[in-house]
Amino acid sequence: MKHKTFWGNAIQTIFALFLSLILALLMLSSCSNNGATQSTIGQETNTELPVKMTEQILVPSTTTNQGYTIFETGIEPLSSSDNEPVTETPIEQVVWNVDITHDGKDDRIVVDIMTNNYGGEGARVYVYESDTDNLLYELTAFSAHVGWNGLYLYCDGNNSSSVYLLNWIPAMWQGFGIFGFEVFSFDENGDKIVYDSDSLEFNIFDLCFEYKGLEEFVRFIHKVNYYLMQSWVVADTNGGTLLYGTQDSKTVNPYVPEFLFTTFGG
Repeated sequence: MKHKTFWGNAIQTIFALFLSLILALLMLSSCSNNGATQSTIGQETNTELPVKMTEQILVPSTTTNQGYTIFETGIEPLSSSDNEPVTETPIEQVVWNVDITHDGKDDRIVVDIMTNNYGGEGARVYVYESDTDNLLYELTAFSAHVGWNGLYLYCDGNNSSSVYLLNWIPAMWQGFGIFGFEVFSFDENGDKIVYDSDSLEFNIFDLCFEYKGLEEFVRFIHKVNYYLMQSWVVADTNGGTLLYGTQDSKTVNPYVPEFLFTTFGG
């Protein structure tokens, strides 16, 4: 579990410019890659998403009026009759008090941090309306690959009176990626209001060796980092490591596409 400090606006701007420069340099430097190798990879790669991914790992959650589809994890940690069942051990509970419904009253976010008997870690998040037991939203995030998930508090212009939930999942399996985020809150009736959302599906081999969709990928990363660099982590397991913050120790976690560095550098 990790903690990071909050970055200022100047650092955020420098980071965004640095990311743009690195991605551009990687694209140019990779032009010298062996053409035969690129062709072979392109021929052997099936650009269709595996059925197993969409049916068993990700399920459609919300389609917004912008036409984007947001995905969220749809399964719990699995146990098998041939193995020891998964058992969870609570280790910490974190509580946030922020106004998600924008009615002038703080709502309550309860985060249960836990480990399991297989060495994994994760969090169960519950969002309640003000000081009631009315559950507005819940989310689970686990360090096991199929449980990767992230929930953040986005502060519009760093204004603590304008707080929204941000759900962010950069899911990747066997060379395929489905990245998606959604910024939302709830009204006084508990109904969900989506303010912004976007998603991107890509084949890592086409992206890195054929440059297909690279411009769109960079656009998407810049967009999601605009939100992430103005957001505090509630709980995040994207990448396989649990990261969370508290109201007294806020954490910021911008996304860096490390697989691009690995692919081009290898």
